[in-house]
Amino acid sequence: MAGKVAAEAVKAGNTSAAFLQRFDRQWRARFGRDMDISYMINKRISNYSDIQWDSSLDLMKRLTPAQMAQALRGDFSASLVMGILARNPTLIATGGKRFLDLILERINKPALQPAHE
Repeated sequence: MAGKVAAEAVKAGNTSAAFLQRFDRQWRARFGRDMDISYMINKRISNYSDIQWDSSLDLMKRLTPAQMAQALRGDFSASLVMGILARNPTLIATGGKRFLDLILERINKPALQPAHE
């Protein structure tokens, strides 16, 4: 993605910051939502107590191997979060509703569209 924009800039003879901003817009359009979700989850769990970690580890036992691998990579995509909630519906009933609402708000946020310049 960066290489493509750099090549376009050289070809156009325009390496200005404004032109190279295309990379940022394209990157955010592709990865922005997942990064927002990952940030929210990581921010939340960074302050966990021992009891909260024990509870989370119990929850992780119920994940599929693919979900576990994705979570350990820190790849908290919308599909992972929805998969976790599907396998652990009590999360919503035990205080996860507000967190779910925040995640759904982020998921439903329109993605940035790459500019056609």
